[in-house]
Amino acid sequence: MPDHILSILKDLHHADEYTLLDGDKTASVQPSFGVKQGCHLSPLLFAIYLNDIDSIADGVKGALTDTPNFLVTHMLFADDLCLMSNDPNHMQTMLNKLRAYARRKSLTVNTQKSEVMCFNSYTSNLPPLFYDGAQLPYTDSFKYLGMVCDRRINLNTAADAALRPFTAGTFRIRQFIREHDLTNRLHICMWLLKTYAIPASMYASQVWATPFLRQGKEMDNPLQKWLMTVLKRILMVKDTAFSWCATSVV
Repeated sequence: MPDHILSILKDLHHADEYTLLDGDKTASVQPSFGVKQGCHLSPLLFAIYLNDIDSIADGVKGALTDTPNFLVTHMLFADDLCLMSNDPNHMQTMLNKLRAYARRKSLTVNTQKSEVMCFNSYTSNLPPLFYDGAQLPYTDSFKYLGMVCDRRINLNTAADAALRPFTAGTFRIRQFIREHDLTNRLHICMWLLKTYAIPASMYASQVWATPFLRQGKEMDNPLQKWLMTVLKRILMVKDTAFSWCATSVV
């Protein structure tokens, strides 16, 4: 990085200070590392800082995919990192390299939030995996970027997990509609649904190779079923009507 740009970045973070509030208590904090919270430049700086994290996968064989000869070793979104491999020895190699990388970059990996999942395994005798001497626990399900996954790769698990906040959002909207006498204002009802309820269900909808995209399986998704139910009630269509009636009106 050119010296003058590095100098500008250092000046931006020089004497940086935050005030923490906890009720009537306040405290001033001067961070010695990290990027400025709320600064539009911070995500870019963080991405540049982690740009070489691919080095932890050098010489490692990643997880198999449905695409021939295409293996995936890791996925990174902001500071959420997911390592993948079909070989536990290669997984341990990546964990060891990640430890060295984190030390070199003065980063901390939170092992309390780190778990291991072995997909489609029918044995309880799974090889232990360690990070910096701490054994990482195995789990049957975990949440990655808001999507709940299980070790059987059952996409209904993700859909059911997203259904709860989606259902809660639709009930709050229905209550708001009744309280403000908006039942006959269909465009407002639809706007409220699209703005405040549907986004809560989007994580489980963003699934690659989902069986719900197959012809004839579109309505098997519990999220889709509930959405159709809500749409029919907003549009005052009978629940027994075909779902295409509601979607064509929308």
